Amino acid sequence: MNSLKGTLTLRLLLGGIVLLGLAGVAFHWQMRRALTEEFDAALRLTAQSLQAFVEEKGETLKMDSDVDEMPQFNVRRGNTVFLLRRADGQEIRRSLSLGKETLPMAGGTTKEPVYFETKLGDGRKLRCIGYRLEAGHEHEEESGHPGREALLVVGRVRTPLEHTLRELRNSLWIAGGVTLAGMAGLLIWGVRRGLRPLDELVTEISGVTASSLATRFPVEPLPAELQPIAGRLNELLERLAAVFEREKSFTANVAHELRTPLAELRALAEVNLMAPPETADEQAAGWQEVRTVSGRMESLALRLLELARSEEPGRLVRREPVGIPALVDVVWQRHAAAAGGRGITCQREIPAGLVWESDPVLLDLIFTNLIGNAVHHALVDSMVRITADALSIRFANAAPGLTAVDLPNLFERFWKKDAARSDGRRHGLGLALARETAGLLGGTLEARLTGDGVIEFRLVAASSDPE
Repeated sequence: MNSLKGTLTLRLLLGGIVLLGLAGVAFHWQMRRALTEEFDAALRLTAQSLQAFVEEKGETLKMDSDVDEMPQFNVRRGNTVFLLRRADGQEIRRSLSLGKETLPMAGGTTKEPVYFETKLGDGRKLRCIGYRLEAGHEHEEESGHPGREALLVVGRVRTPLEHTLRELRNSLWIAGGVTLAGMAGLLIWGVRRGLRPLDELVTEISGVTASSLATRFPVEPLPAELQPIAGRLNELLERLAAVFEREKSFTANVAHELRTPLAELRALAEVNLMAPPETADEQAAGWQEVRTVSGRMESLALRLLELARSEEPGRLVRREPVGIPALVDVVWQRHAAAAGGRGITCQREIPAGLVWESDPVLLDLIFTNLIGNAVHHALVDSMVRITADALSIRFANAAPGLTAVDLPNLFERFWKKDAARSDGRRHGLGLALARETAGLLGGTLEARLTGDGVIEFRLVAASSDPE
């Protein structure tokens, strides 16, 4: 299992190792360069000291015998050597410390000498400086003889330099190891301390249950990176609390809706047990009452099933041309008897050739609920007005008992207003089902009250922008 702490610690540690390694390499390179330059400066100073002993007498270049007083050159297999030759390679003088070994010829100048590495036959590793020089005659201006060129090479065993560099590398390794160990400890401590608010948030989240959805996580004390998470969690808890409250209300409403018909069935059973029907007509009337009550229960079950299906996210929606005028006529005919019993008439203003691309079954379900709602809740002897265009269809009926406060509740499940929904055969699920189905089709269903006490439901077709 991936761990955020482990991942952060590992990545930071790897980054620290890379940076520390680069810093160590850069420091070693810089120190090597500085020590080498210091070593070369000492070599050059030694060469310049030897150059002072080179002189020309007549036609011969010689080195003053005082050079023997320089002890570093008079030790066999010593650490410092030199070799002086003419330009043609003829040897002029060599140091005792060089022994029988030889040094490569180098062609630098006094201003720009050549530095190089070499290894003698006896195993000594040298760093050398070499350049050409012009030995001046003691009376050059009087004699008129030009100075002769000579090649001076001075070398020094680089063991002290290598030893210093080796000690430097060892020190860097030790310092790097100690630094890495300390950095690892600090990283582990820092990551744990930095992620402590996250651990505390996780602990608080794990303590949230269905009975504690009112819990809200403090946002301000958290680090800036966790504040959006806490904010989203609070919003999620609010939505969950609303859903749980809705489900509780839904369960209570279903129980309430079922309690009445169940009580009626029980009462009918008790009456028939206490006083059995004496005639066939009485028996038929009792069974007819049972049929009516069970029909109401069946209607509620079917409505709940339709509502559950409308909320299925994976439900397949077909798209095909649907003639709106014909569909409205078919749905109205289903409610014609109920409308006639209440004196409800219908006025339609729908273009004859109006066609929508939609699912005919789901659109039929929406129209059925909207027209049924209008027929059963409109004022007696009033008119239901249906108008449509390419974008939307409107269902309007007189509803003087409704107010603006009631509008948000119209699409709530089982909501009823006594003055408008007193019919016990209505369950208060039709408008909720119609809106859920409209959303499934990609459209919207809204309600508004006009100034003359008329409620208007507007269904906007899918992929269209409401005005």
